[in-house]
Amino acid sequence: MKKLILPINLLLAVLLLASCSSAPPASEGINDRKNRAADYLNYGRQAFQEAQYEQALKFYELAFSIDTAVDYEAGMAIVLNSMAITQSVLGRFEEAKTTLDQAQTLAV
Repeated sequence: MKKLILPINLLLAVLLLASCSSAPPASEGINDRKNRAADYLNYGRQAFQEAQYEQALKFYELAFSIDTAVDYEAGMAIVLNSMAITQSVLGRFEEAKTTLDQAQTLAV
């Protein structure tokens, strides 16, 4: 019986230590990243409504970067459309046209 107690105690100690480990958190999933991109898109839209066009572009760029990282083409096209509108309001018409062309390529 004493021989059985030692392995059981050892097993319990290993399990206890393993459950207390500080494993890194799970990496952010694709849907979490898409949701974060959508949040940035909404922040950009809010900034646009408040006539903070440069700030809106920064938020759109963040959203586009995340959508690109997860290869979410629909999200990228939506963000590019918002970017083009904002660029137009700022008088950056050539940049807006290039951005719209990029959005159209994704939408096809």
